[in-house]
Amino acid sequence: MTALGVFKYSLNGNIPPHGNLEEAEAILAFPFGLIKNAAGDYAAPGATNIALAGYLASSRPLQGKDIVLTEELADALDGTFDGNIRVLSNFKADGSESSTYDYAKRAGGYFRERQVGALAVVAFRHHLPRAEASVRKVGFTTSIPDVRHIGDFDPRSSQPWTRSRKAWMAREMKIIPASIVLRQ
Repeated sequence: MTALGVFKYSLNGNIPPHGNLEEAEAILAFPFGLIKNAAGDYAAPGATNIALAGYLASSRPLQGKDIVLTEELADALDGTFDGNIRVLSNFKADGSESSTYDYAKRAGGYFRERQVGALAVVAFRHHLPRAEASVRKVGFTTSIPDVRHIGDFDPRSSQPWTRSRKAWMAREMKIIPASIVLRQ
């Protein structure tokens, strides 16, 4: 997908599904929003992560596949996924969130060790274009499900860019060029 396509679908959240989920060898799922406690530490998955976990647990083509996800999504799944689950932290040593591209690179190392080449990428519909572009950039073939109806921005999230479409758009306009265009 071109940088223009990533912009378009990130802003409108209407990315169509593509690829064959049945042919995906494993799944890489990206978080979107979380709740932190008073000390600023991760406390609970946000509403969008709960919706994504519900999709993962109920999607027949994805069941039984290895999956890499973050604590937020693993907590939301709460044992309802039929597959090998590998949890990667979505946080850097300083406690800040990792970038989408950095998370894809770390997951890529895990999948390469297992000789996986084709991934189903699952993320919130506005995050999915950049998530998929990052996974392709680290060398994997991708397929994406239809997630256009799953989850929404969560005004209770501790991450400002996951609270509203307006905040997301302001952030994406800065991040897409840095993470997608400059890394080509």
